[in-house]
Amino acid sequence: MKKFLAFIFHLFFCFPFIIFLYFAGAENYYSIQKLLFVLIVGILLLIGIGQPKFLKTDFETDKLISIPLVLVGTITTYFLQIYADFNSILAAGIVGLIAVFLEKRSETISSLPIYCGAFVGMTNPDNNYSIYLILMIGLIAGILFYLSKNFYSGVGGKLGTIALSSVIVGVLLYKYFSYDLL
Repeated sequence: MKKFLAFIFHLFFCFPFIIFLYFAGAENYYSIQKLLFVLIVGILLLIGIGQPKFLKTDFETDKLISIPLVLVGTITTYFLQIYADFNSILAAGIVGLIAVFLEKRSETISSLPIYCGAFVGMTNPDNNYSIYLILMIGLIAGILFYLSKNFYSGVGGKLGTIALSSVIVGVLLYKYFSYDLL
């Protein structure tokens, strides 16, 4: 059952990347080279499920506090870019530094979800995304962070991958549902 859950989670996690790769070149959606490339990348991503690092056998019980901590990191980093006129790297670095200080002072706060939110908050403010979209992307990242706690253990790039996939999913959802909301 655990392998099946890992397979489903991995499919959900890789789906935004496959969609992004497919639509990256808007000029020719149906070229054989593009379809072959996306198929090969998809197969390679799915082969990675069998790796022992992707699934811990002992599931940790985690508090749901990681979801709002990701939101705090997202909003703080995004606001530092807008209102303090910091670039994204400096804003994420400051948020990560504050997160480590908070982790040392508190037993319930972990710096990892805040730093994951900092990666999400590095979204370019020149795109003029609304605060509601940023909150939705942060919430998606928080849920992905919470669900991936027992997956991808020891794999580098996990937080950036969560951030990228949540931004892709959030923007696609916003674009899809914004026609109904306007």
